[in-house]
Amino acid sequence: MKFDRSVLADFDRASSLEWLVPNGLGGFASSTAVGANARKYHGLLVAAFNPPVDRYMLLSKIEEELSTASEEYFLSCNLYSNNVIQPRGHLYLESFELTPEPVFTYCMGGGVVLAKKVFMVYGHNTTVVKYTLVSAPGPYTLKLYPLVTFRDFHANTCASKPGFTHSVSHLNKHVRINFAGEKLGERILFLTSDRAVFKRNEVWNRGFLLGGEVERGEECSEDLLCPGRFTIVLKPGESVSVTASAEEGADAVPVSKLEKNNEKRIFDIANNLPPECGMVGELAYAADSFIVSRRSTGKKTIIAGYHWFSDWGRDTMISLGGLTLVTKKFDVCREILSTFSENIKDGIVPNRFSDDSSAPPEYNTVDASLWYFHALYKYYLYTGDLYFIENSMRPMKEIIDNYISGTDFNIRMDAADCLITQGGPDVQLTWMDAKVNGFVVTPRSGKAVEINALWYNALCVYRFFAGLLKVNIDKKYDVLINGVKTHFAQKFKKPAGGGLYDVLDCFGPAGENSGGVSARIRPNQIFAVSLPFSPVGLRLAADIVDTVETHLLTERGLRSLAPGEAEYKPRYEGGRYARDCAYHQGTVWAYLIGPFISAKLRVRGYDAETAGFCSQIIDNFKPHLKEAGLMSISEIFDGDEPRRPAGCISQAWSVAELMRAVYEDIEGRHKLTPLDEK
Repeated sequence: MKFDRSVLADFDRASSLEWLVPNGLGGFASSTAVGANARKYHGLLVAAFNPPVDRYMLLSKIEEELSTASEEYFLSCNLYSNNVIQPRGHLYLESFELTPEPVFTYCMGGGVVLAKKVFMVYGHNTTVVKYTLVSAPGPYTLKLYPLVTFRDFHANTCASKPGFTHSVSHLNKHVRINFAGEKLGERILFLTSDRAVFKRNEVWNRGFLLGGEVERGEECSEDLLCPGRFTIVLKPGESVSVTASAEEGADAVPVSKLEKNNEKRIFDIANNLPPECGMVGELAYAADSFIVSRRSTGKKTIIAGYHWFSDWGRDTMISLGGLTLVTKKFDVCREILSTFSENIKDGIVPNRFSDDSSAPPEYNTVDASLWYFHALYKYYLYTGDLYFIENSMRPMKEIIDNYISGTDFNIRMDAADCLITQGGPDVQLTWMDAKVNGFVVTPRSGKAVEINALWYNALCVYRFFAGLLKVNIDKKYDVLINGVKTHFAQKFKKPAGGGLYDVLDCFGPAGENSGGVSARIRPNQIFAVSLPFSPVGLRLAADIVDTVETHLLTERGLRSLAPGEAEYKPRYEGGRYARDCAYHQGTVWAYLIGPFISAKLRVRGYDAETAGFCSQIIDNFKPHLKEAGLMSISEIFDGDEPRRPAGCISQAWSVAELMRAVYEDIEGRHKLTPLDEK
């Protein structure tokens, strides 16, 4: 993917094009196509000190100056208050390319060309920035000014109250910056060059304006510390590198070897894909970026989205198919399933692991446990690994037993209809979980439609595995499965058509079960058709798909609420409160395109015309790969046109569900079973 001067000279447009390089630990390097940081999350080294959490900004950026005795070029660019751009190095940018790592090529005229490449050392909190004087009429002096800080990556730095003390020591090409934070402890940043010499000169650079944070209504000003500069005279064809690391000894391996190792890893990602894989191949590098190590378990896990999410149970279970099974990373899938199953508590799979590494997992979810069954079923379809399934029967039974008898957050089965009810007036347990200052934006306590579709699917998966393993299970499972299927269709179906109710037996304002229903048109009903074991017949399934397609389908995913509903919000914008109030009230979610495609093809019998229709849906996302998070899929989009991308610039389940839908459904590698005609 490559951009030329026509794009890069437009600062507003180019500074909205974001790249991200992961390190496999939850840390990353990230900025924009012109190198101007637009978010507090942008920086060249965001280190994860307790992977994949405890993430800190250490190296924000490097300012570059190329000169001779008679010429001087300032190559960086920054946005300051009053929208002042200084310097204006983006005007020298001839091209910006993702390979998939960022490569900036600066052309100053007179044959002077400088290239900059950024990559991370996988498995380490280490970033390498390599500069090459591609061509020039003679030697040029390159001066590099690192801008550093020490803060939580959710925060901002103010020079008058930085929140840390520091000391700088150096010897020739090696710099050591000791940080001590009031709340952050002590950390060290190592800056090393293979050839350039460092000269200490500490200066605070103040007043950087983070345009992306202005749009989000967040703190948008940043001050950064420059400890000094690296200087080298480069001849045409020569290179120099600066390595930034939170680990001592990171410079022990030559940069050339680190670069080759990195190139091999990128090649292996692409080489492990099926032939002629289209969108699957285009998203492969993004897919790999979400798979990270978790120190507390010693196993792999999945980051839900960049820049700010950690590992979430629901997102992980949904994402495993696209991120690990389509890409044939079966051992990784097994590890991740083990990580979450080992942390099941009272029948509940963790909702998320906290950003605070000392805090226990959070369990406020009703659906993560049920998605766990779905993930196991998919794993078996791809691998045939019955040994792992046999070892997973106990946690599956633990979940079912707790859901039947009742567990935390009022999660329990209603014996009268075998359906799952959950939550209360101040509790949000489904994926529509926005809560602002105690206010639950999308109250869905009661019997939510997708929860009960997942419940039916989970019971069927457990019975399916028991049959394969020849395990005798109680006949109550047959009774439960039949009971759920019967009552699901009877109770959730809208009498006049138009799909399914969203929630039954809603909770009233005082916490009592009001017996009411939510008839709002939401996408949650699509899961009743897209899951492997469906509680609905073909006729009702077709009505569900038609309803969702008519009211919710867009070129970027499904709306979370139909236009025309009283609470519908056409834009996801403003401060945190306004954004949270729009999060599930009309905002488009890209990941929902996966279950929609699965459901659409299922009810239409996988005919060529429908496959073509679904292929076009996928193709509609291709222009998005060149906006927002480059070569990835955003978390959400505005409900109304032009459907600006928002939320995380790279979201695990957005990427995963597009990949899975293409591989399994459109290409027909894992078709869903036909539905009953009723």
